[in-house]
Amino acid sequence: MKNSLWPYWLLFAAVFVYSLWAASVGFWHSILDEHSFRQAQTAITAHFLAAGGPFFRYETPVLGAPWSIPFELPVYQWIVVKFSWLSSLPIEQSGRVVGRAFFYLMLLPLHSILLSLGMSARGRIATLTIFLLSPVYLFWSRTFMIESTATFFGLAYLALALRTFGQRKNVFLLWALALFGALAGSVKVTTAFCFFVLAGLAFLYYARPALQNRTLWRRKATEFFFAFVLPGIAALAWIKFTDAQKMLNPLAEFIRSDSLRVWNFGTLAQRLSGDFWYMIFRKVIHDSIGHRSTWILSMVLLPLLPAKHLKLALACGLAFLLAPLAFTNLHIVHNYYWMANGIFLVGYLGFVIEGLWQSTRHRWAPYAGIFLFLFAIAHEYRHFQQLLPWQNTNNYLFADLAAPLAEIVPEKDAIVILGSDWYPAVPYAAKRRALMIRKNDVPVGSPRFLEALALVKRDGREVKAIVDCQGGDVLKTVEKEMQAALPYDPKHVYLGSCRIYRTL
Repeated sequence: MKNSLWPYWLLFAAVFVYSLWAASVGFWHSILDEHSFRQAQTAITAHFLAAGGPFFRYETPVLGAPWSIPFELPVYQWIVVKFSWLSSLPIEQSGRVVGRAFFYLMLLPLHSILLSLGMSARGRIATLTIFLLSPVYLFWSRTFMIESTATFFGLAYLALALRTFGQRKNVFLLWALALFGALAGSVKVTTAFCFFVLAGLAFLYYARPALQNRTLWRRKATEFFFAFVLPGIAALAWIKFTDAQKMLNPLAEFIRSDSLRVWNFGTLAQRLSGDFWYMIFRKVIHDSIGHRSTWILSMVLLPLLPAKHLKLALACGLAFLLAPLAFTNLHIVHNYYWMANGIFLVGYLGFVIEGLWQSTRHRWAPYAGIFLFLFAIAHEYRHFQQLLPWQNTNNYLFADLAAPLAEIVPEKDAIVILGSDWYPAVPYAAKRRALMIRKNDVPVGSPRFLEALALVKRDGREVKAIVDCQGGDVLKTVEKEMQAALPYDPKHVYLGSCRIYRTL
């Protein structure tokens, strides 16, 4: 079925314009919408980077001195700070622009991957259109998060791997492959995981002739070194560095990599639970391609596909399951993690549609491909419209604390926060360093608490205020211990979303 490409380009352009409009919804609103914890955590890092903080030992000052509790390599935050400086846009809006920019940049490596896998021009345009309208990418790429940046680096790494493994040695491609692999693994290894696994499978596929050819074997060994050894060393070195930084903080033990093992990977019981597979079928598929009915229809049409397209579609479907099966708990708790694997469901759908267009098994198969394509687009649009109210949320929670805390606490000094776990919205709103006491973790007056206070003072800062975010209830239960460790005026200075007490 040979048709002109212009209708597909026209639809792609219309979806692209729609995605630009979608990014404008709530653009000037607060970042405290869905998963505001993670958005505030990323934003406070960017704020202190903009204030002149270090890059590698970047500050996320919520658990006391030495203020640095690094997770990801802060490439996204650094770009946000630079863009904010160049554009004069506020940090929050700059974060949204940069996140969206990386979403659009993903089109380039995605196109390269589809081309490397032999997809036709029409199939590539259709797949990119489906990707542009995918609700999970439309929604989360406009938040103050690293997700689109991490996914871009992973996609770029995989695209370069397919290009490198399939042709003669190219020094530029090898170094680019190592660089993007190192960035993917250091920015977010849980996102990079899928792309590393798929690159490994591609390497094994292209390395088969090397088993009988010594010259080719040496070339493949070089490719392996650049594609996996160098990025692996970079990712492991970054994890070791972040753990070493967290070791310096008496309150940060719970976020070291060894402490997060179960939190990250989950349990076998979770993987076997009906709730997990219901989440995949009912939620992840919906957020990735709009609705489960699109997936069901595509499964019904699989027998019509040519063998090549069937294999590629099934491979994408299995790749879609890799991340949630590896990092099960993370995918259950955080729906923004679905950006790491939703793109493979988009690829699956693209190969089904392309296969139907190329099919000779039934004369109506190409028309079924067109119907499936339009069916997917319609459901993606409908599902994203349901997410717009979340995107349009304008929550200024804790913003009322900024003025009173700025008056009481000099910029160089710190605050102690009770009753808010380590949710960074309060210190971010106040733009002040904080020592946040997590419930049932470090009792007030305990040796670890006193050590944390001593580290703040050793850093040349004073705790000038205590903030109780449960209406004075938390402080009331530990009043004696707090007065002994950090004397304060029992008459609160401010009563808004939280009570503020001056220290003596």
